[in-house]
Amino acid sequence: MNKKPVWTGVIILGLCLLVSGCVVRANEHDKPVPMAEVGSIISAHMIDDQIGWLLTETAIFKSNEGGLEWTDITPASFVGVSDIKAGFIDDITGCIALFKENAANLEILRTSDGGQTWTSFNIDSREGQMAPWPAALTFTDSDHGWLVTSYGVAMGSNWVDVYVTEDGGQSWQLVASGTPTSDRFSGLPLGGLKTGLGAADSQKAWLTGFSYGDGVWLYGTTDGGQNWRPVKLPVDPTYSTEAGSAPSWPPVFVDSHNGFLPVIFGDNDCVVFYRTRNGGNTWEQTVQVSVTDQQPVWDFVDSEHGFVAAGDKLHVTGDGGQSWQSVDLKLIDVTQVDFITAKQGWAVSEGKLFSTADGGQTWVQVTK
Repeated sequence: MNKKPVWTGVIILGLCLLVSGCVVRANEHDKPVPMAEVGSIISAHMIDDQIGWLLTETAIFKSNEGGLEWTDITPASFVGVSDIKAGFIDDITGCIALFKENAANLEILRTSDGGQTWTSFNIDSREGQMAPWPAALTFTDSDHGWLVTSYGVAMGSNWVDVYVTEDGGQSWQLVASGTPTSDRFSGLPLGGLKTGLGAADSQKAWLTGFSYGDGVWLYGTTDGGQNWRPVKLPVDPTYSTEAGSAPSWPPVFVDSHNGFLPVIFGDNDCVVFYRTRNGGNTWEQTVQVSVTDQQPVWDFVDSEHGFVAAGDKLHVTGDGGQSWQSVDLKLIDVTQVDFITAKQGWAVSEGKLFSTADGGQTWVQVTK
């Protein structure tokens, strides 16, 4: 699935740093690359059982062979990566937000031909700041997407701006800013450390994070990002939310109505998914999943089936989080799970890609 947040970064050199809308071709030597040459994987974005995209610290790859063979589609100027976020809409269209140290702006690369060519769009720095880095990038359909940029963290505060696109990522417009001095200030708080953004559609989205006060930190918009208000979740009184111990994470929407918003209750060693069936108008608590000190990762493929990788366990639900079954994961340091059905999925473990065809019971190594 898409709509999950992933980490990393990149930017275009030369004229593309100065002018929006330039075209950058992928490397002329594009060819299938043996898996041993792909490098350490940051994230995988599988569209179906055959087509997917891979990001590493230095390259972009695409597969039309179920991950058995990958083609290097990296633009020639893809160098100096510091931070990156990606959102892939389908088998030919995707956007990558790129950050480079000491850059004058944040660059958005977009392809609409499967990575053969890339166009660029610049997000300029604001109010005399250095270029922002990408904190979230997600699409809700082929036209509409959300981008969150961050200007850093200081003393419990984190200035972020929210941009939207209505043309599939060809252009982006600022709709909300977290600094009170901005003319786009619309209730988006400066306080709180943000973990990302998840969206149900072009109008409804939730900014997640935590603060060093008590409670679950969560803000939502219902008007395309123009206005933001705090959202209160029902919290079981046995769960601790003291001093930032319960960070919220971006909701995963499987359609415009059904979504799952994770909150990690650190003092209780568990993650709880808040489920919505009405596009985020209301949220209900599901059964907790036990987690370890390692950051859990998760994915949902529909309104009933979901997966949580935590430590050496894979927790699986087939009833929308009302119950969970655990299996031995047999993978180390899992940083992403990406399922397209209740059976077919992928995981990134120690920078390598693995696949499963039985819902995580067994895994096959895809890259070396």
